[in-house]
Amino acid sequence: MRLFIAEKPSLGRAIAEVLPGPHKKGAGFLETGGGIVTWCFGHILEAAPPEEYDRKWAAWPGSSGDLPIVPKTWKLSPVPSAKAQLAVIRKLLGEASEIVHAGDPDREGQLLVDEVLEYLGNRKPVLRIWLSSLDEKAVRQALSGLRSNREFAAMKEAAQVRSRADWLVGMNLSRAYSIAARKNGNPVAVLSIGRVQTPTLKLVVDRDREIESFVSKDFFTVEATLEAPGGAFKTVWMPAENHPALDAAGRCIDRTVALGVANGTKAQKGILDIGKTEKSEPPPLVYALSTLTMDASKKYAMSAKEVLDTAQSLYEKKLTTYPRTDCEYLPQTQWGEAREILSALGRLPGLSSAASQADSARRSRAWNTEKVTAHHGIIPTREAGRAGGLSEKEVRIFDLVCRRYLAQFYPPFRYTETIVRTRLGGEPFQAKGTTPLDTGWKSVYGPEPDREDRKEPEPPLPALSSGDPVVARDCSVVARKTTPPSPYTDGTLVAAMKNVHRAMSNPEDKKILNETDGLGTEATRASILETLFSRGYLEKSKRAIRSTPRGRALIDAVEPIVASPVTTAVWERSLESIATGQGENSGEFLSKIVDTVSRLTKTALALRVVIPVEGKICSECGGVLRRLEGKFGPFLGCSGYPACRHLEKLPGAVSTNKRSPSRGKNTKGTRNGNSGKSGRVVRK
Repeated sequence: MRLFIAEKPSLGRAIAEVLPGPHKKGAGFLETGGGIVTWCFGHILEAAPPEEYDRKWAAWPGSSGDLPIVPKTWKLSPVPSAKAQLAVIRKLLGEASEIVHAGDPDREGQLLVDEVLEYLGNRKPVLRIWLSSLDEKAVRQALSGLRSNREFAAMKEAAQVRSRADWLVGMNLSRAYSIAARKNGNPVAVLSIGRVQTPTLKLVVDRDREIESFVSKDFFTVEATLEAPGGAFKTVWMPAENHPALDAAGRCIDRTVALGVANGTKAQKGILDIGKTEKSEPPPLVYALSTLTMDASKKYAMSAKEVLDTAQSLYEKKLTTYPRTDCEYLPQTQWGEAREILSALGRLPGLSSAASQADSARRSRAWNTEKVTAHHGIIPTREAGRAGGLSEKEVRIFDLVCRRYLAQFYPPFRYTETIVRTRLGGEPFQAKGTTPLDTGWKSVYGPEPDREDRKEPEPPLPALSSGDPVVARDCSVVARKTTPPSPYTDGTLVAAMKNVHRAMSNPEDKKILNETDGLGTEATRASILETLFSRGYLEKSKRAIRSTPRGRALIDAVEPIVASPVTTAVWERSLESIATGQGENSGEFLSKIVDTVSRLTKTALALRVVIPVEGKICSECGGVLRRLEGKFGPFLGCSGYPACRHLEKLPGAVSTNKRSPSRGKNTKGTRNGNSGKSGRVVRK
């Protein structure tokens, strides 16, 4: 009997639907004529907590003499809520003659099923199915191309060593900094340190402090309205780059100079010199998860987690392809499916017009097999035409993905850029204008809706020719002020994490970061942000993401190397080389991590860490009670969750249900869990 083990029930159902009948539903599995399909609920095993290695590590944060915590042999424990499903898999595994690993097509998906097989002591042959799309044709193609699971061993090794490295960092440094803070006046300090979350927090803290310390400066522009035979238009003074009145950014900061130019320009005559250049703009590449997050955040104020969850839902409904991708390109072979996908989109009311005008013979720059990584960009599937009954968020993400795909079958946006130059009283003035020639792919999107951040369009230039005489009818000085950088939003913070090299001043650091995928991966960035919010280090006001006093105190307390994006980037580069089998082995990498964590733990314990006490003290464990939003209303929950599950009613709160508030017990395993104080996976 062939046994398929899927990462989640929806993936299992997609496989079962393609297998031959008869079909029969069982408890935790589906029986088909082509084998039995069962599933996990994400990770159904989790890293064992410290106390399962040694009881001395059970107390939080424990004694400084008991650190660092370094297991000699790593252990896994079943997620409590998934024990029944693990038993189902164990029984079916005993009856099977062959296993098909059906985890998601990435490092974490590889580990997720492999660790179950290892935990249950499997010795039977294992094949691997690689699914980037769940539509029927894609599943059939994948079933016809099963490969040996041994080919993916390196991916599993990389995911496993990443998990262990994160456990070592979180367990040891979180305890060490908490102990140090408790020695320095905060008896209930519970600090959380993470390989990726702490450098990400530092990005926000640095931005907030840059905004707060920003001192606005005046600068001045000189604008002149010129009268030409074809009509009037505005120009701007363009001083030479080495003009003494300019600052480093090329702005005039001397009002006297600006007034002198304005006064000397009034009523002056000049001759126009006009340059015209025809330009084109190709359609944007198809979406990676990060670029999809940026657009959804900007257009709909969706959080990174909302975007990922919604894109995952569309994938599981077989409407779009695998979402956790860092690639914006498509393989040449995928172009052969274009007609079917365009036909499917043509059946959707909101997209039928754009789909009918798409040229299926056109091949944009997005089709480039050489630039495709493990997964191609996010696009609609051949089953997109049956989209219906979607939530508002699903409609928005689906529309973004579909229109970006449709744009690939339209010509470039073409326009003429006109630059008008003249000299008035010896000073150079300039105006710019653009004239659309062919809207091309932009017609897929239609007119942009009004947004607060949208700039006013420049007025069109009148009909002008080189040699036309002009006269300055009006000339004035416009006083402006420099503005601080904007607070991060979900979209801009994800972009900053991905392109963190741009924030580095050290050339070597910039080079290292530019060679990696930045902070985190496409699959983990959303959960990292959610962790920072849930632990009280970040907060959100409308779209703006800000650091809290607690978050700032943490960044001020930790060693620079702990909050440095370079550290995690170097680690991520090693993990990628392990996954591809082209670098150091996992044992060497983990040995380096142990040495680093041991050194950083010792340093942290010797620091004077000052963290202000905040909130009500938990009567059970001495932690801090924080306001949380539950299914039945707000309540106070312990910061020591899940080790401490104490909760209290919020004074004055009105419950929406007679039941007492719930700590939201995890009913399924989590895919990218975060370690709490006990070391178990906690909800985000």
